[in-house]
Amino acid sequence: MTEPNPPRVAVIGEALIDRFPDADVIGGAPFNVARNLALLGAAPVMITRIGADALGDTIAADFARLQMDTCGLQRDPAHATGTVAIHMSGTQHTFEIDADAAWDHLDANEAAQVIRASAPAVVYFGTLAQRGAVSRAASSGGRSPASRWPTRGLSAGTWRERRTSRRCWQVGPSPGRCGEVSTCGCPWTPATR
Repeated sequence: MTEPNPPRVAVIGEALIDRFPDADVIGGAPFNVARNLALLGAAPVMITRIGADALGDTIAADFARLQMDTCGLQRDPAHATGTVAIHMSGTQHTFEIDADAAWDHLDANEAAQVIRASAPAVVYFGTLAQRGAVSRAASSGGRSPASRWPTRGLSAGTWRERRTSRRCWQVGPSPGRCGEVSTCGCPWTPATR
């Protein structure tokens, strides 16, 4: 049963174009989370930065198609929309991630304004958009009291954990506990919230 007014979720991170050998697909883990929440009837606010270019227009059109709030959609005239080239070899694939993409320049002040205005219960953020200092500052969530849920990224075929906040949880497979939600060593837990 769906709640009539589900809690507001803010999603911070990259919206990008995945370039497969046979097609371009809108992606980025945070965007995929926001898109799935929207398709399930929630009203996520996605905070991302895309270029003022044709690829950015494609992403903005998907926001409109999904009826996603665009208050957190930043347009960057100086940096291109991010892309990830996916190279396939048999059953293996590798990723070639563009450097210095628009999401690397997510404006922290704009992000904080959106967080304050939307008053989310949960702030979910991706790790790829945290590779640069500018966008990493935007992932602070505007000092929101909301629960913070970072993604886990892959590095050289192994899971890597990132402690990015005093109040955070790591979500994803833990060694030997696939799919379990595990804390990242923070003193804060839901029981003490």
